[in-house]
Amino acid sequence: MRRRRDRRPPQRDRRSGASATGGATRRRGKPPTKPKAPNLTAPKPRIAPEPLAIEQTKAAKPVPAHINRVSLAEIEEEGEKRREEVKKAVASKYKRPDHQPFKLHETRSNMARVREEVERERYADCTFGEGFKAKPLPKYPKHGADVKLNVAAVLREDALYKKKQEADAMLVKAYEEDLRDSTKFFQWQTEMKEKDESKRKAAIERRRLEMVASQKEAVEAAERARAENRVVAQAMKLEKQAYREQLKAEEEAHLEAMSALVEEIREVRLTKPKEAAEKVFRERQAAREQLNEELAAARALKAKEEAAEQERKDDLIRQIRALERVPKQRVTVFDPTQSSGVGLLEEMSLVELKERLEMNVAREAEAESERRAAILQEKREKEAQLRKRIANMSRVREAASTANRAARIRRKQAEASKEEEEKEERAAGNLKLAERLAAKRAARAAEEAALRAEEERIAKQRMFLGAAKAAIEERHFEEQMRGAEREAHIRQTLAKTEAEGYEEIKKTAVKTRRRVKRVAEVERKQRDEARDRAVDEARGVAAEGEMIEIRRKKGIVAEERTRHEATLRARDEMNVYAADMTQRVKQEGLATTQKRKAMATTKKKRSTMGKTGARIAAGRSGSRGGAEAKDDEWSAFG
Repeated sequence: MRRRRDRRPPQRDRRSGASATGGATRRRGKPPTKPKAPNLTAPKPRIAPEPLAIEQTKAAKPVPAHINRVSLAEIEEEGEKRREEVKKAVASKYKRPDHQPFKLHETRSNMARVREEVERERYADCTFGEGFKAKPLPKYPKHGADVKLNVAAVLREDALYKKKQEADAMLVKAYEEDLRDSTKFFQWQTEMKEKDESKRKAAIERRRLEMVASQKEAVEAAERARAENRVVAQAMKLEKQAYREQLKAEEEAHLEAMSALVEEIREVRLTKPKEAAEKVFRERQAAREQLNEELAAARALKAKEEAAEQERKDDLIRQIRALERVPKQRVTVFDPTQSSGVGLLEEMSLVELKERLEMNVAREAEAESERRAAILQEKREKEAQLRKRIANMSRVREAASTANRAARIRRKQAEASKEEEEKEERAAGNLKLAERLAAKRAARAAEEAALRAEEERIAKQRMFLGAAKAAIEERHFEEQMRGAEREAHIRQTLAKTEAEGYEEIKKTAVKTRRRVKRVAEVERKQRDEARDRAVDEARGVAAEGEMIEIRRKKGIVAEERTRHEATLRARDEMNVYAADMTQRVKQEGLATTQKRKAMATTKKKRSTMGKTGARIAAGRSGSRGGAEAKDDEWSAFG
């Protein structure tokens, strides 16, 4: 790991006013903690991928053979002859008076003259006249364009300059107090960082060379592995052919057994589904007839109730219209010099209100003029401060530009020298890598030659021992084939036994599921009946408790209403006029509320009747039995 270079110079003890190394003797405390670098595992170098070969050559097509057979003078001569022939043919064509393709002096058109006039007018609009003279180019300043800054930009730059001044003042103060500065430390820190960077680049170059070498070795190893794999693949192909023939025989035997099983299943499937479909059809037909009868009775009852409801609505409408035809008297006399007389604290007449508004407008106009004068004075002061800051910023910019230009030149020179050194180091590393790779290839070539010689010697020895070995291998192969036949026969027998056992287990499972389903249905019906009884009992108890609570609340409400009415009578006796106005407004609001309630009740009953009819048409789709569901629906409908 890299050493930490971000150390700082010793700091001054601000409480005592002396440096940390001098002054009065202080009690030694706990020694500082010394960091210890962890023992990390070095990362493995990555294998660089093989670079893609980029073709740098471009093949050109060969020169056609006919180009060298003809010269440029001959081509020009042939073109001149062809032009003369065309001219003669055109002249002879129009020379005869009997041959004239154009109809001359038969039609007259002023299209050409009109087109010239339009073009002349357009051209006149696009020109500036004879006395037009272009203005000269503006003279730009030599030091660059003047950029107009807004207030925000000026304040930001001034704040940055002040921040730098504060930092410089802190450095000067620290130097006066400690009699030393951190320039040498930062210089040493920069040198150490540069050394660390050079070491890092050297390590990167070393890893690059190692990766190039390992990549080339990997390519050669892959070629050797492919050659070995080809030999192994040839042997595996022979084994695969023998195994494929054995599998083919086993598949034929299995296919025969499965064909017999399919025939048995097909006979069962042709009869059972039809019987089950006929049974379901008969059950659904009976349920549909019963549902149609129930819907017919519900529709008849609904028609009777709709007729009665319509008669009641017509009577209610006639009553509302009679109430609306009664004439009402409304007479109001307005006096702008008098107040409403309600008794409010800020009560005033319309004339007094207008006078007060005029006074407020005059007061606001005077305050506005004062604010405008204060704003103008503040703007002038800000403008003077901004001019002073801009002058200071121009001076600082000029000094910073000079210093940055010199630093830029020094940095470019240092970077150029560093690049030259890196190129030399890279060239030396490439040369060493090439030498090392050449030595490895020579050693590998010698080893391969020795291996080939050893293989040739072993092949010659096998040629003499091949006859006896061939007979042994043939006998071994025959024994393997007989063993494979025995294994195939055993597998076929086991598969047939397993199939028969599976069918027997399947039949037993179907019977068990049917029996469990019947028991579960009986238990479910018993649970539903017990739950319904418990719900009915709980409803009775809850209804009785609700009635008791309602009676208690009604008593409380009656007492409160009596007390409230007594309070209202006392208030009305104190202010008779306000009580009369309130009573009149309440009566009008009550009439309007009754109209709205009547309309809302009518709309709600229509929607309730529609929903009840849809619920009856749904049939026995609820969670309870048929008879109990019908009772609930008729109770909701009533």
